[in-house]
Amino acid sequence: RRRCAVLGVTLSAVLFLHTVVGYSAVVLCGVWWGWSAWTAWRGDAVARARLVPLAMTILVALVVVSPYLYATAAGKQGQLRFGLTAGGLRSACLAGAAIVPAALVWLWLRARGRAAGQFLLLSAAVLSLVALSLRLPESNQSKFYNLLWLLLAAPAALAWLDLAARVGANGRRGLMALGVVALLPTVLFSLWAFALERGQSSSTVRVPTSAEREALDWLVVNTPPDLLLCDLGGARDLLTVTGRSVLWGGPGGERDWGYRPEALALRREAVRALCLGEDPSPRATVWLAAFARPLLVVARANAPDSLSGWRPLAQRPDRFVPVFQNSAMAFYRYEVAR
Repeated sequence: RRRCAVLGVTLSAVLFLHTVVGYSAVVLCGVWWGWSAWTAWRGDAVARARLVPLAMTILVALVVVSPYLYATAAGKQGQLRFGLTAGGLRSACLAGAAIVPAALVWLWLRARGRAAGQFLLLSAAVLSLVALSLRLPESNQSKFYNLLWLLLAAPAALAWLDLAARVGANGRRGLMALGVVALLPTVLFSLWAFALERGQSSSTVRVPTSAEREALDWLVVNTPPDLLLCDLGGARDLLTVTGRSVLWGGPGGERDWGYRPEALALRREAVRALCLGEDPSPRATVWLAAFARPLLVVARANAPDSLSGWRPLAQRPDRFVPVFQNSAMAFYRYEVAR
């Protein structure tokens, strides 16, 4: 009972801390349980008796965190895809070049007659199928690849050592060159990512400049907590620094959350009109009025004209009343017609 309790708490914690890692563990637990049940069915009554509480433990862990799992899955449905992708296949071939072929061949030739070898082959097949057939938010299907590489690392090492022992000196030199070629893509891509990637995306969180920080601090001090902010750029500094709500969270928000397409289109329409100094459409005005909350339109001095109406907003003080401005940001109060 104590071991089952520890397993249940651990699995629930993993599912809560990182859902995809938790799902990876659940998949592997399910493969192990199914394989163990199949082998125990042939006469091991003790094993069958032990498998029942383990199954109940996994089910209880899933039930306990099911509200959280449902909320995250429903919210991320815009990024969930099924089907093989070229990127996923390239990742599998390049990152797994030194591990997967060697491990699978060695397991098939040397260990398929043993229960442990059969289980590893089955697990590798299931994890490969899941990783190749799913596209998860932020490419989190890579977590299934991580678990696959971990499971196959030991048999892959045995395969390379076994092959090295079977060839002569020239063969070992060729084997070393082959190993370098197989590992090179992973090493180069890792170095390239750490050296060059800066998280360049419209939804990235960056450190505000001193002038931007001054404007954000003004919002915190001088506006009510239920304030709505209208920012076409979709930057997250408004959310993370001020704790205020935004009408549109940018492309990242659209991708992450399960809004209906027509609702997203209405949000984009209303936010674009306001941020460019235009009156929203009647449909958007009705939608804005339903919030019954104060609204400020954000203008950014360093943003392109397609994302911020720095000049158009200032030219319409009758509709957009300036309440704050510095060298980086300006805020305009917009009274929604009700």
